[in-house]
Amino acid sequence: MGKLPIDLQNSMRWAIASVESAGMILVGHTTFDLVNLHTGRAHRLELAAAGISGKLPISGSFSMSNYTSFTTRRPVNFQDFDARGARQTTAAVIVYSMSYLTIFDGSAYTSPTLCKVKMAGWGPSIPSVGIEHGVTEVIYGDGIPKDKGGFQAEPELVIPSSKEEIDIRVQITQKDDALVMKLQGDSLFDFDKPDAEQALKQAGSIIRALPIRRVDIDGHADGKGHEAYNLTLSTQRANAVADWFVSHKYLSKGTDLKTKGWGKSRPVAPNTRPDGSDDPVGRAKNRRVEIFLIKK
Repeated sequence: MGKLPIDLQNSMRWAIASVESAGMILVGHTTFDLVNLHTGRAHRLELAAAGISGKLPISGSFSMSNYTSFTTRRPVNFQDFDARGARQTTAAVIVYSMSYLTIFDGSAYTSPTLCKVKMAGWGPSIPSVGIEHGVTEVIYGDGIPKDKGGFQAEPELVIPSSKEEIDIRVQITQKDDALVMKLQGDSLFDFDKPDAEQALKQAGSIIRALPIRRVDIDGHADGKGHEAYNLTLSTQRANAVADWFVSHKYLSKGTDLKTKGWGKSRPVAPNTRPDGSDDPVGRAKNRRVEIFLIKK
């Protein structure tokens, strides 16, 4: 069928599998099945490469490996994978093969990296090792993944950059090995309100999109009321947000997830004005939930 308008839709979430490969010492050819996880469409990605490949005169594998999901550094479509510089490092034994594929965001190897993927799979292969550099080519076909089960299209996710504010209720900051999201405001915890639903969906999309190994959700309260009351309230807030993410499938039940309430012990703004009077604006800033996405 060839290229269709749907193939120009951007995504940062993709999957790839090696279909077959063969080479003659210095020249190699690998075919991949490339899937856009936003649309569910798939086309062949060909890599013609040259380099040092093994000790045998012929190398290759002839069985499709398992699909591997990966994320690109920016939203792209199939065209963005065409005519790109690429590097592939491979190692194969009789029944198992593994490769590291790097695709650059341009034809030159000095271009920024578009994606890095580690692929592995079981199937008959000729023993070989090697590293090759080449250029990609997208071959448009019927758009159906070669895997018989296929892929279901996923909602497109827009991931903000570090310190970018999604809206007035969700803020993003970068801290060492974690991405921190701050969900602000009382109405956030009234989940039936449109603002709360939008903020939680945006935060959930980021959680679902990023490669993370643990999620920590901390609840906080303002300085009004007794310590025990605020500690209980902040814990309930953290648990409520965690439960919402799980029930709406932004977090799986097997995710390493921790929740904690800090009460009023960690304010980010004064609860009172300099004259000692109540500061409702400051207290509103202290009523919040912070989500720490610990990277892999």
